[in-house]
Amino acid sequence: MTTLTESMTSGLAKIGAALGQIGRRLLVHMGALMATGLLGSALTGTSYDSVNTLVATYIGLICLFPRGNPRDPAWYVPTLLGLVQALVLVALGLHWSLVILWAGLQTWVQRLLSCRGSFGWEWSVAPMLAVSLCLTLQDFLQWRIALWPLLSVPLVVALGAVGMFAYRRSRAESIHKKMLADSLQRLRNTLSWRVLPEDAQQQGDLLLAQASAWKIVANAEDYALAERLDKLCRDVEGMASELRVLKGSGASAGAVLARTVLRSSRWQDKTAHPKMRALLKDIRDCNAAMLQVLSRQKPEKSNDAARQDDAGRMAAHEDSARQLLLKKPALPEELARHVESISASALGIVDCMRKDPADMPGGHKFLGRYLQATHRVVDEYVRLAAENSGQEDVNAALQRSGELLERMATAFADEHTSMLQNDAMNYTAELNALDAMLKMRGK
Repeated sequence: MTTLTESMTSGLAKIGAALGQIGRRLLVHMGALMATGLLGSALTGTSYDSVNTLVATYIGLICLFPRGNPRDPAWYVPTLLGLVQALVLVALGLHWSLVILWAGLQTWVQRLLSCRGSFGWEWSVAPMLAVSLCLTLQDFLQWRIALWPLLSVPLVVALGAVGMFAYRRSRAESIHKKMLADSLQRLRNTLSWRVLPEDAQQQGDLLLAQASAWKIVANAEDYALAERLDKLCRDVEGMASELRVLKGSGASAGAVLARTVLRSSRWQDKTAHPKMRALLKDIRDCNAAMLQVLSRQKPEKSNDAARQDDAGRMAAHEDSARQLLLKKPALPEELARHVESISASALGIVDCMRKDPADMPGGHKFLGRYLQATHRVVDEYVRLAAENSGQEDVNAALQRSGELLERMATAFADEHTSMLQNDAMNYTAELNALDAMLKMRGK
């Protein structure tokens, strides 16, 4: 049970993280305000000395500030193009006090294009940009400044868009492989929270297992699937984060309070919520698309002797689990879900075996016995259903096969859970041993 001290420590950590994020944002805004103040001092007594100019400068500096992963072109390319836009406008004779807003606009637009609309909080700058643009255009007319230098803005936008398109085309495979790796990591972390409803959690586990087995990202169709998977993983993460917050964990104290007050009533039945149903459908559709891709991949050539080693046997188990999924369309919806659960658990068991060699003997024994047995039950069910003429004994056999598949799904899920708990217990034991050793050393 969580003690009062632990609760207070956790709460203080969440508050500290929130304050740190707010502090970083405040530093950016304070820097922009200081730079705007210096610019205002330089403009005092000139024709460009106006409140509109100062506000536009402040907004432009905020947009120019780079953000994100510094190794990602989406981090530095928009800012570089904004600086290029500034140099072009200065070279065309526009006063530097008006250049900053248009450079910030260029950066904002380039960032919007590079993110392909997934802009998040960046959209909050749009109204301020729109107002500042209108005000500076009025200043252009009032001060009789030529507008033709602003024609360079769409030209630089087009230049940046063409450049990013060429970059993505030239490095498409590496970009999408990295996107796939990031998506898998995001999905793996999200599913480890175990906050999604049972169906969504099961489908997510299946998606993670299938996507982990996907090794080829080499053409336009694969790129589209990688981007689809990336978007879906972000949606799953967002949904899980919201559910996690409603449970009072994994977010800042302010976010917990706000989301609990505003959204808890909408999530009384999270499994029936329209957003959850739509997300579950998206995961199922992506699972189906991923299965088609995996079924087209050529299996690695190997002889029977090679199949006897652990790596070969685990690959055989994975192939058997995916082959089981291919039989799903011939089954009723309820039994198809049992097959999905069995396949997801089987792939999860193989993943546990890879991470912990101690799980291999039990995993090989379980999958070798029950995975092939599941295939036989499914095949027999499909055969009997096709030949069913309404006879009582056939109907009884079909019902018994369905009940058996349900029990098999439970057995596979229990085996997977047992392996996960075993890994957690082993990790805890290692931590305890390390803690004892440190205490012996007086630390």
